[in-house]
Amino acid sequence: MVYALLRGDGSVSPSEIVRSGAATGVGGRHSGGNRHNTCTFTRLIAEVAGAAALVVAFTATVSAQSGSDFLNNIDPLFGGVLAHPGNLDNTIQYAASAAAHGDIESAISTYEQLRFYNPRLGATRYQLGVLYYQLGSYAQARGYLQTALEMPDVTPELRQKIEDLLELANKKLQPDQFSGFAQTGLRYQSNASLGAGSQTVLASGGTINSNFLARPDWNWFGTVGVNYVHDFQTQTGETFEASVIAYDAQQFSLHQFDIGLLEIRAGPRFALSPGDINGLTVKPYVVATGATLADAPYMGGIGGGLTLHGKAGNVSLDPYVEVVQQSFRNSSFYPPA
Repeated sequence: MVYALLRGDGSVSPSEIVRSGAATGVGGRHSGGNRHNTCTFTRLIAEVAGAAALVVAFTATVSAQSGSDFLNNIDPLFGGVLAHPGNLDNTIQYAASAAAHGDIESAISTYEQLRFYNPRLGATRYQLGVLYYQLGSYAQARGYLQTALEMPDVTPELRQKIEDLLELANKKLQPDQFSGFAQTGLRYQSNASLGAGSQTVLASGGTINSNFLARPDWNWFGTVGVNYVHDFQTQTGETFEASVIAYDAQQFSLHQFDIGLLEIRAGPRFALSPGDINGLTVKPYVVATGATLADAPYMGGIGGGLTLHGKAGNVSLDPYVEVVQQSFRNSSFYPPA
C-alpha cells in the first residue's frame, strides 16, 4: 500500500511515498521463501512507479496553472508582445513604456528587435542612442546617432534632436572639456574720463576742476574667458565646472582710468531628474572677484550662489541667486575708495 502525504501547500513528498512503499515490503511475511520475497519486491517496484507517475502528473498540473497565472499577471503591454510578437505597434508601445519606467535594458532589447525587422528607421536608432546615453555608453550612443542621421525618414525636428544629443555624446567621451573666447582691440573715446563738458558751471557759480572735465583718449582693451568641465562619467550626470573671466583696459594718456577685472566661479552640477537629457540641473558655486584701478588694487570680493539650468523649447534658461561680500582699498589716485 502506498501512502501519499500532502504538504501544507498541496505538494506531494516523494520521499514519504518511497518510505511508505519500502515499509510495506519489509513488513511482509516471509513464509513463502524466495518466491514470496520476489513477489514482495515486484509489488514494491510497482507501487513506487505508480507513486512517481502521480508526482509527475501533479507537477505538470501545477506547472500549467503557474504558466496561466504568469500570463494573466504580467504587464499587459508585455503580454501583448508575447501573444503577438509580429505586431510592431505592441512592440513600440512596450519599448516606450519600459523606457518611461526606467527599465532601460528591456527598452533597448525591444528597440533592437525593431531595428532588426526594419533597419532603416531613424527614430528607432535615435531612441537607442538616447537609451545608451542614459546608460553611460556614450560611444555606443554616438554610433546609433551617427547612423540615424543617414536614415531616409528623419524629419527636420528629429534631425535637430539627433544633432543636439550627438554633441552631448561627443562631449561625454572627453571627461575633461575646455572652451573659451578672447577679444582684443584699440578704441578711441571722446570722453575717456567720463567728465562734464568744459562749459559746465556748478550751481554755486564755480567751475569744475579740470581733472574731472571730459577728455578724449585712446586705449587698448582685451577680454578672455576660459571654461572647464570635468565629467565624472556617472549615469546621473554629475560634473564639476569652473570658469575664469578677465578684462583689462590700458589708456594711452589717462592712466588714472586704467581698469582691470577678474572673476572666478567653480562648483559641482547635479541633475534633478537623472536620465533626462533636457532635465533641470542645479549648481551651487563659489565666486571670487577682483578689480584694479589706475594699476592699483581697488576691490576684492568673495561669495557664493546657486544657479539652475533648464530648457523651455529651444530656449535655455539659467536663473541664479548670488551673494558677494566686497571690500575696497584706497589708492593715491582715489583716496576715498
